[in-house]
Amino acid sequence: MLRSSNFRRARLFALLTLMAAIVPMYNCGCEEEPIATVTLRVSLDPDPLNFGKYSLNRTLTKTFAIVNDTQGIDLEITNIAMSEGSDPAFKLAGPTSVKVGPQSRKDISVQFTPTVKKSHTGLIVITPKDKVKFRVRGEGDGGFQEIDTGRIELRIFGEGTDLPIAKLQIKDNLTAIDFGDVPVNTSKNGTAVMQSVGIGPLTISSVEFDAKAKAAGVFAVVSPAGGVVTMDPGTEKDLTISCTPKETTVYSGQVIIKSDDAQNPARSLTLLCVGVTANLIFSPQLLEFGNVNAGQTKTLDVEVSNTGGAAIQVTDLLIENNNPEFTFNSPRGKAFTFAPTGSPDSKATIAVTYSPKDAIPDRDHLVFKTSAGDFRLPLIGGSPPRLVITPEGLLFSVPAGKSGAQEVTITNGGFSDLVITTADFDTKFGTPQFFKVVNSPAGKTIKPGDEVKFSVEFTNNPSVEGELAQLNIGHNDPDNQNPFPFQMGSKDDVADLPPTAKIVAKEGDTIRSALPATVTLDGKGSTDDKGPIASYLWEVIVKPDPGAKPVFSDPTAAETTLTFDRHGVYRVRLTVTDSLGQAGPPAVIRLSVNPAN
Repeated sequence: MLRSSNFRRARLFALLTLMAAIVPMYNCGCEEEPIATVTLRVSLDPDPLNFGKYSLNRTLTKTFAIVNDTQGIDLEITNIAMSEGSDPAFKLAGPTSVKVGPQSRKDISVQFTPTVKKSHTGLIVITPKDKVKFRVRGEGDGGFQEIDTGRIELRIFGEGTDLPIAKLQIKDNLTAIDFGDVPVNTSKNGTAVMQSVGIGPLTISSVEFDAKAKAAGVFAVVSPAGGVVTMDPGTEKDLTISCTPKETTVYSGQVIIKSDDAQNPARSLTLLCVGVTANLIFSPQLLEFGNVNAGQTKTLDVEVSNTGGAAIQVTDLLIENNNPEFTFNSPRGKAFTFAPTGSPDSKATIAVTYSPKDAIPDRDHLVFKTSAGDFRLPLIGGSPPRLVITPEGLLFSVPAGKSGAQEVTITNGGFSDLVITTADFDTKFGTPQFFKVVNSPAGKTIKPGDEVKFSVEFTNNPSVEGELAQLNIGHNDPDNQNPFPFQMGSKDDVADLPPTAKIVAKEGDTIRSALPATVTLDGKGSTDDKGPIASYLWEVIVKPDPGAKPVFSDPTAAETTLTFDRHGVYRVRLTVTDSLGQAGPPAVIRLSVNPAN
């Protein structure tokens, strides 16, 4: 029993020893555990590379980045090249191989030089030394997918166009910055809006003044700061200039905007600034009551402001010609002081009442007598008649020794009776003895919208060349020259004829504008039968009142501008002379300058 027991214990010990040896073999898996590895992760920025539209035969360089998104391992790119079949407008500018550190990026330059108007495509092939996981944008969720690859591809696009890259435009085609009246030693800003209308960025490199503006010493650039700014396509920037007049005079010049607009690298705007001290302005600039029936009344307000830097003492306030149809109410009385501009007492509102007693049109002025001179506000009441004569002049073509006649029509274009008082030839003008009025309109009354006709007979004297005459027509139209000079001439068969004047007002004969108002007058349609016009002479022959001072930019040019400082009706005459010194019958145009509102 003892032996048997010992034997069993020996066998059990051996079995346990064997199992202890076997169990670890199963626990180790019988194989060596693999070592962990890191996968290179690569992305491109941007992907794809889009050059957009670019001008023909010019080169645009852009870059894309190879991004190593891996931690702790370098990315080695052995080759970067354009693929076969890529558009030749694209060129790889380099480098062609790079090493990108962990969590780093390297920029690669690509050039686009379109030579034809079309869309261009290309493909850049990037070969890494080792196989990588390449990140591409997923579709739908905006996230990323990862694909194993040994070749990375970047698509590139561009379009050739003949549109300018950088282009500057001034909004509303503004050609001038007019500061108007500016009190001496105070500043006023004027603004023009610059627009970038090209397909690429626009760089304003400088804003400068010409020699005249620099010499004035009153203009300064407020913005853009330093005169330099870059504008993206479709954007706007304010060009703000200030004027600080030093004395009471007119300052002018030009501001020059320089940019990389290849078609127009230097644009200029005219600057106009008037320095004032004590000055009264009216708003509105005239009181026009329109048609008010007799026995009724109408009241209009006018705001009077001192725009100067000095006070103005009003010594009296009155109706100039004591017309009883016009009365006024001044809350500050007839003698008071306008404080300098900006002060509460720099303005006053005056109420003017029109009370017509009959149908006769009324005109007068509200006059401010002040320490700075007289300031006059036109007052217009009723509906005056309007003298309209057609044609505007007569030109006869009659054989020598023969007679001919032409008809003239006088129309009343107004709203009350037009009275023609006289119709006589001017004995000091031309050769009136060869002209005769038949059925004279003198003494006739023309109702609104009606007309009268008369004739002028001409007898061609063979011994006189270029007969001329002027018929002076008296009338009661307050807006027309009185008497009105109606001129006529003759066209001889054998002699050189005098030229014929013609006027065209480009903005029309009715102008609605704040003051100063400007109209362009074109006399280039004037003709002469034997050659060109030798000289032009523009004259204002009718003004709304004696104080009006209309100014021609050039009274001897074929085309000129006329600037008005007061509203009302004007008559402008053009006389042209041919190469022999002959002046033909002048052309006359009626211009009505009205407030903007």
